[in-house]
Amino acid sequence: MSLNQDLARIFHRMSSVMQIKGENQFKALAMAKVGRILDDMSADIKDCYENNTLCDLEGIGASSQKIIEEYIKTGRSTDYEELMASIPAGLLDLLAIPSMGPKTVAQLWKE
Repeated sequence: MSLNQDLARIFHRMSSVMQIKGENQFKALAMAKVGRILDDMSADIKDCYENNTLCDLEGIGASSQKIIEEYIKTGRSTDYEELMASIPAGLLDLLAIPSMGPKTVAQLWKE
């Protein structure tokens, strides 16, 4: 899997967790947008990082840039890891079930 796809997966998963937890909807949507941007990019995100042009990409702000840069440098993201640790293991797997969206998963988790 390419770096762009790895990062896109991280942003999509972060968006889903934020929605499940009922966090700021605009931030969750922004994370999903960054995931889509990374999925659709034909250029390698590492080239943008090396050329200091990450923030030139529309939709990638300071917090997204921080996550991308940390992942490129270390191969991991502390923001992602902390967010994933805040929900039970396997909860996101429920999203793979047809008709199970973040709101339904959140309701199951709370009940």
